Amino acid sequence: MPTSSRQDGLDTEHLNQSSGVGWTYQEALSPTPSLDAEDDIFLKSGITPEMILQSQRNDVSMQHIYSTVFTKENIQKLGFRNLIKQIRSKLGKTTQVPTCEIRVKNVDYTAPNSISDSQIETLASAFRLPSWVGSQKQDTKYILKNVNAIFKPGTMTLVLGPPGCGKTTLLKHLAGILHVKGNEQVGGSVTYNGCKPSQIDLSSLAAYVQQSDNHYPTLTVKETFEFSHKCLVGTVDPNDPLAVNEQHMVDILISVFGLSECADTIIGDDMIRGVSGGQKRRVTVGEMMTGRATTLLLDEFSNGLDASTTYDIAKAVRTMAEVLEKTVVMTMLQPPPEVYDLFDNILVLDKANQHKSSIFG
Repeated sequence: MPTSSRQDGLDTEHLNQSSGVGWTYQEALSPTPSLDAEDDIFLKSGITPEMILQSQRNDVSMQHIYSTVFTKENIQKLGFRNLIKQIRSKLGKTTQVPTCEIRVKNVDYTAPNSISDSQIETLASAFRLPSWVGSQKQDTKYILKNVNAIFKPGTMTLVLGPPGCGKTTLLKHLAGILHVKGNEQVGGSVTYNGCKPSQIDLSSLAAYVQQSDNHYPTLTVKETFEFSHKCLVGTVDPNDPLAVNEQHMVDILISVFGLSECADTIIGDDMIRGVSGGQKRRVTVGEMMTGRATTLLLDEFSNGLDASTTYDIAKAVRTMAEVLEKTVVMTMLQPPPEVYDLFDNILVLDKANQHKSSIFG
């Protein structure tokens, strides 16, 4: 467990600040309470076990049941995490969200490395002959070599390693955005629930969070989340029970990431005053979770952040990973101890020419 006095990754001054939807950050991350008759939202909402059985036979609309219990009032009372757990315990497989298990096997990534004779101390270089005099020696550089790992749903994996060991390359490869040029080669295999990348749409399956913050400076925090949600999700089927979740997802994410107090503040940039750097980083991570991606890949998200803000963001991502069973992979250079304790597994990459990668969990 994290050895931090901070509760759920947010300062105590923020714990009583409610979001625009009526629940606080503390309520959204509250621990699971013991369930009694007074807390049974199904009974209080008039949803009987018979109606649940009828919904499984399509005699009663699952959409009706879901929309009845998944309300702002119930989120405020139980908290997002506890409400989802109660819905799943009652409705079972009908509310299972899509998940993704990623298997990485013997992944290599090589690039040609040309070394000119003029760069080596020789007789020709001693007399300062032109660089075109002499031959070019071709060498192969391993950016990744023999990487093996399994990333399971509902878990967070931290990828550690020195600069240049291929952490960013690995994440881009998992996201399907690694552009192979010229004589570069990628070996090994990566499967998603047993499927090859060519068999699925990786752009909708995996969300990659880059190191920089790129936003429209004149949009507010909430508008940025809403814009991202519409771009990633598009038209929602009103008969889909998961669509009820998505109606509140923007407000839930704003609350979980501790952005309620600045929801109506513009993002800003170097010329326009807006939110702080730490808040902007929360927006960058949170907006990528507004879609239906089952895998979240964060590349050095803590760059430029203090330990407190880093813990806040990592804790929020941890909560969403547990509740929504997302597969999360992060890269960091030097995580604080309290952040390190949030992860289920650690993947250590060494310099590729030493051919080492190890996973601990």
